[in-house]
Amino acid sequence: MASRSSSTTSLSLATESPTRTLHEIPWEDDATLFGGSKRNSHSEDRLDAKTADILNVPVLLEKQTLNTIEKQPIDGSEDVYPDGGLQAWSVLVGGFLTTFCGFGMIAGYGAFNTYYHKNLLSDYPLSVTAWIGSVSSCVTFAGATIGGTVMDRFGPRKVMMAGTMIMSLGFLLLSFCTELWQFFLCQSLFISSGIALMFVCPMTSANDWFKARRSMASGVVMSGASAGSIVWPLMIANLPQLVGWDWTVRVIALCQLLLLSFATILLRLRPRPAMKVEAPPTKKHMFYWRAFASHPVYLLTSISSFCFSFGYFVFLFFVGTFALQKGWVREAPYVLIACNAASAIGRIGAGFVADRVGRYNVLFFTTFSSAIVLFSWLGANSVVGIFAVAIVYGVMTGGNVALQSVCVVQATKDLEHLGVTGTLIGQQFGFQAIAVLIGPPISGYILGTSGSVARQLSRLPFAIGLNGTVIMIGAGCALWARCLQDRTLKAKI
Repeated sequence: MASRSSSTTSLSLATESPTRTLHEIPWEDDATLFGGSKRNSHSEDRLDAKTADILNVPVLLEKQTLNTIEKQPIDGSEDVYPDGGLQAWSVLVGGFLTTFCGFGMIAGYGAFNTYYHKNLLSDYPLSVTAWIGSVSSCVTFAGATIGGTVMDRFGPRKVMMAGTMIMSLGFLLLSFCTELWQFFLCQSLFISSGIALMFVCPMTSANDWFKARRSMASGVVMSGASAGSIVWPLMIANLPQLVGWDWTVRVIALCQLLLLSFATILLRLRPRPAMKVEAPPTKKHMFYWRAFASHPVYLLTSISSFCFSFGYFVFLFFVGTFALQKGWVREAPYVLIACNAASAIGRIGAGFVADRVGRYNVLFFTTFSSAIVLFSWLGANSVVGIFAVAIVYGVMTGGNVALQSVCVVQATKDLEHLGVTGTLIGQQFGFQAIAVLIGPPISGYILGTSGSVARQLSRLPFAIGLNGTVIMIGAGCALWARCLQDRTLKAKI
């Protein structure tokens, strides 16, 4: 009778939910799998078999333990990273061109600032014109938070096409600007929105094709920003005397359109092998804020990037004006160019070294060294001295910039299967957006909003002290993040 009753009960349950399908899901620890509790949707029935209805546990898809769920390719092949080959290298070329046009323009704003202050916006103090570059950087980094999520959903090519059109149109409109508010509208908002959309695409694509040589790949991609920050300032310094400001900006708009169109063709994500068992679809969220709470290394990495970005731009924004005030008129435009050229070396070099000695080890070293070199600006009283500071500062800051995205991927590698890599990188840039919004203007207000340029620059040591200290705090956060992963001195982290 007991057996018959049990059979009747089982039949009744099956009749009530005829569409339910059970999937065999292996796991190592029930408590970990279900967030610390060994009870699940079937615990009342005390099932002895370790099976669960995957439809009843969607939380699995956002747990670190999802990597215990094995999805086998249909053809038996493994999901491997190429780490080379024609397609992988072409993605790096596309990424190089994207950062050349995008972040290279942001990093080269110092040339715009110098030209604005001397010509178009000469009635405004440095602290006011610095806001154009600061807001532009803020919009770029903040918009990258959304751009990363959009890229995760639609892939890089559609996002690149939209960003290319917005950015090219923005530069075309910039050629007609004459008032301060117009420069803010076009350069700080319109152009920066296009850059923000594309910002995460090259880094996510490069990380998707490379693993063992991921730092090197990131360095190659980010070196495009250094190359761009050399070429664009050279155009700003020389073309206006030949064709005027209006046509200079229109030439830049045409170059942006052509180069970014080619980059759009090259950027792609690597193909994945077909899977036997597909995980059920998850609800897509715009952001993944919980990663800051569940991954302290990711949080510390983001704080480190915030501190670095706070102090990074003070040299780029004000070194040109500093050189002019010192009387180095011929050399002034080339100080920033030398810094950006050295940055390209630092980005590629740091990538190669990081793949061998550890990404967080190099991240800490470059951040700490950037603060020390910034402090040394206080002693630069000659042309040779300022060029030496610019070159070393470029190498060290370039290394830091190249490793930010790969450190995010390393800190959240257990979330890679969720397809939120672009979102996580974008969120880190969101942290940096606040820093670049407040950092340069604070430095500008320390220099002052009235009086001669010489009087303003006499207060430069205070700005250098503030920014160098903040970068040093960032170095401490990078070291903390490194120690959370491994406290062994010689560990490759």
